[in-house]
Amino acid sequence: MPVRLWPKALKIAFSTFQCKHIMTRQFSAGGTVYKNLSQSKRTLRSSPASLDAGLRKGLGASSEQLVKWLIIKPKSSPDFPKERFQLPKGLIDKGESSQEAALREVREETGIKAKIIEKVDDAKIFFTFQGEKIFKIISYYLMEYISGEPSADHKEVDEVLWLPFEEAKKKLTYSTDKSVLQKANELLLKKK
Repeated sequence: MPVRLWPKALKIAFSTFQCKHIMTRQFSAGGTVYKNLSQSKRTLRSSPASLDAGLRKGLGASSEQLVKWLIIKPKSSPDFPKERFQLPKGLIDKGESSQEAALREVREETGIKAKIIEKVDDAKIFFTFQGEKIFKIISYYLMEYISGEPSADHKEVDEVLWLPFEEAKKKLTYSTDKSVLQKANELLLKKK
């Protein structure tokens, strides 16, 4: 009869893994907010072809720009000393839905009021912060500008920018944000 060592070895390996690889989970939400600069909703309804043509040219990469995207430059801190540009986002508060958190974060960080059109994606990221390993899921929503003037919240954000698609994508620091913006752009093109 063969000797079975496997369960004992598994138990030892599991206890070693368990002690060294504990990770904190966080849940955040944010927005990819767009603003149509050149046409009213009435004009868009009567001329969807012009919106489609403008979007396909790169969402405002030329003088015929129609849409700009909202990005932020967070304040640097001892934990994050490098300059970075990103989409507005933040932690979901207790009792708050991801949609509510996304709208709140956009409003708090940028001064912009927006409405959710649809969910873009859930981004999953891993990072270490102050020696702690963190797994974060960020729910992003495509949002349409309603009102407000861009203004940094002065606690967390240094700068709020409206940029054409290609410029915004190029300026974003993180590949996750670039991917989310690309998906939001594709969703907007489908909506025309």
